[in-house]
Formats: sequence, C-alpha cells, structure tokens
Amino acid sequence: MAAERFWLVWTPNGSNPCFRHSAESLARTEAERLARRAPGQEFFVVEAKSLAQVTPPPSITVDLAMPIPF
Repeated sequence: MAAERFWLVWTPNGSNPCFRHSAESLARTEAERLARRAPGQEFFVVEAKSLAQVTPPPSITVDLAMPIPF
C-alpha cells in the first residue's frame, strides 16, 4: 500500500472518520458543510502525518507424515 497524503474531517462528538480527502481544500469544504448542519459543533480538518503497519508472518505447512531422520 502506497502512502499518499490525505485529510480527514473529525469531530469529537461523532464517529470515527472514514473518508479520505485527497486535498486539504476538499476536507475544509466538507468540514464547513458539516458545521452548517450542526451549529456549535466543532469539525477539525486533520492531515495524516505518519503510517504504521504490521504485516502478518507467513504461514507454513508441515507434512507430519514425513519420517523424522535420527
């Protein structure tokens, strides 16, 4: 997964943001739209600054029917 710049609109009174805006101006427009719908509520435009990702270890298959050399 390539990391590309994106912005989110977040409010402390809502659920987690799930839409990635590809430009700060688009996120700002969305924050303003949401703020008009919910007067008094705060909407923050947040830029993603870092990424953390853990890849799962590869699976292995062991043939238990093979004789064990001693």
